[in-house]
Amino acid sequence: NTEAEKSFSAMCNPSVKIESAGGSIIGRIELNGVTIAGIGQAKQIVLTYNPLKYAFNKGDMVPALTKLTVVNGNFKIVRDSHGKLNLSSLVPTANQKKTTTPVFHGWLIIKDCRAVYRDERGWHPEPRRFELPTEKLNGWIDLRGTDSVKFNLSGLVPEKVKAKGLFNLQTNTYELKIE
Repeated sequence: NTEAEKSFSAMCNPSVKIESAGGSIIGRIELNGVTIAGIGQAKQIVLTYNPLKYAFNKGDMVPALTKLTVVNGNFKIVRDSHGKLNLSSLVPTANQKKTTTPVFHGWLIIKDCRAVYRDERGWHPEPRRFELPTEKLNGWIDLRGTDSVKFNLSGLVPEKVKAKGLFNLQTNTYELKIE
């Protein structure tokens, strides 16, 4: 687990703890009891990767990853008073191409998770600050692009809500459709 924790901590930036890891299928690893400091924990994260890219990159997992599936997670998402999200370290930016920090460019699949969104900045004039708990969160986030992050998520807040859209990494703007 130490090697997996080091790789994930480098990729996520905050520290990562993993209770156990395993997997019997080539191209798939299951991490159990995953905790990401300051963000939350998941019962399981399944890594899907390209074995040829893994071998070509001499055992560097991050460039070979194609999909992360998060199962039964519990997360907190916070936008601070300056508008910065606590998840910022998980989202690739144009500047990260120039660094040695590994960046995940693939699909993030969310299955039966919980999240609390806390906004310290709020929208002006009202509400100034608010918190939104979400249950039964499911969907996907596409991190393959370098200019934008696309997403399609649904959950209970407390009634069922679907959110689709994209976040532009260059302009720090977003498009959002809520159903």
